[in-house]
Amino acid sequence: MSAAKIAHAYAYDEDGRYYRPRDAVLEGMGGRIVASSNDGERDVSFSPTDTWEFPDGSRLEVAYSDATVL
Repeated sequence: MSAAKIAHAYAYDEDGRYYRPRDAVLEGMGGRIVASSNDGERDVSFSPTDTWEFPDGSRLEVAYSDATVL
């Protein structure tokens, strides 16, 4: 599955809260984290900006309220 298809899975609920998929979901689609804003940081964010790469070569950047195909 391409990162573009995964990016469209992000949505807000009726209360306006943003949800991002769990790592296990992206891993199940063949994704792997290649970079994270938590890398080497002393303080760990519970919603880091992560860059995922997929078998088709596509990449997805997942942030607090955004998912962008790179």
